[in-house]
Amino acid sequence: LNRDTLIFCEGDTLQARTRRDYDGYRWSTGSASPNVGLAEGSTSLFVTARAGVCEGNSDTVEVKVVPQPQAAITMLGESSFCEGDSLILAFNGDASAYEWNTGSVDSTITVTESGTYRLRAFRRDSLNGIQRSCRTVSQTATVDVRPRPEAFTLKVQGDTLKGPQRQESLQYQWFLDGAPIMAETES
Repeated sequence: LNRDTLIFCEGDTLQARTRRDYDGYRWSTGSASPNVGLAEGSTSLFVTARAGVCEGNSDTVEVKVVPQPQAAITMLGESSFCEGDSLILAFNGDASAYEWNTGSVDSTITVTESGTYRLRAFRRDSLNGIQRSCRTVSQTATVDVRPRPEAFTLKVQGDTLKGPQRQESLQYQWFLDGAPIMAETES
């Protein structure tokens, strides 16, 4: 180890790099492998290398492990909606900064198009003047924007009101004075 300060993201691995191979390693964390996983928080770290019966300690290094930011997307509305409507997607987490795959850096975005949306969340920290930015990518939010049926004209045929020719992909509901007429779902 040749620095006196290291700053890592949670989940990163530190590997001992020596000028030659040794028979064994023992970290101040208790790990006996050449690699050591670091947990959240700050600590001092050193490694003892063993060659036969001889041991030697590295310099002590101050280490800070930055926790990974948490990032989730909250949908403020239904994920499937009609053209002309919209859905708000909101960042939910503890990051210090974030960026949507749309390029927006706002905490919410208004979605009007079908697609898959996600965000990258960042947490920045420093130790003894050394900066580190850790990031995570959220799960995705899939949005489905459906086309509205075309406007049509109602026709009067005797005492019957007729709608458009029935299309299998559409559902119909008749209304009287703004209230749905039960069981009247034919065109």
